[in-house]
Amino acid sequence: ARFAEAVEPLTKVDELNPNDSDIKSGLGLALMESGNYDRALKVLFELDKLKPTNELVKMLISVANARKKGVSEIQQVKNRVNSNPNDIEAKKYLAKLYQFTGDIAQSEKLLYEAFKQAPETAESNNELSVFYTDSRRYDIAIKYLRRAVELKKHHILYLSLANNLTKLGRTNEAIEAYQKALEIKPGSQYVLKFYAEALRDTEKKRDAIGIYKQLLEVEPNNTAAMFNL
Repeated sequence: ARFAEAVEPLTKVDELNPNDSDIKSGLGLALMESGNYDRALKVLFELDKLKPTNELVKMLISVANARKKGVSEIQQVKNRVNSNPNDIEAKKYLAKLYQFTGDIAQSEKLLYEAFKQAPETAESNNELSVFYTDSRRYDIAIKYLRRAVELKKHHILYLSLANNLTKLGRTNEAIEAYQKALEIKPGSQYVLKFYAEALRDTEKKRDAIGIYKQLLEVEPNNTAAMFNL
């Protein structure tokens, strides 16, 4: 909904500043995330002319094309699901296609049906958490991530849990999750980076410095770590 709301004001600003690549990038992303792939591709191709060597722009064009193609398959996949309601993978794929169109309610319904049909695993809980994170419903994402880490102690699951907690301002809980992730994967630069930032933002500067030093041992040229020391 937020992306759809952003389209009109970004369009007006883009018309006033047609050569501003940042504005055009924001408009292209908003159009893509709101399911308007034809307009998104038009804007992204204009952006590609402004920044012909930018790999991120080319990646966005590729994603928009793939989503457009996927959306065109909705009826075909829907027929497959209707003829075989136990085809869990088809149901999850259809949910993703509905998400691409912005039909979040239908996407959620299908994902939850698939979740209930299959044996519960850390992966199935994580799939739901990704959906709710993408939908900015972080509290629900956290619920499924907590269940996921009960079923499987994995640093990525704890990292995702911590990041969602951070988005809700629950920093102390996030720090605990980052600690768990670091215990499982001590050398992960991603865990170290986010963990250090969380410590820094809660005024635990001494602890943050210690983590930033660990990050530099793993990635000696990390600019964020060097800047914060």
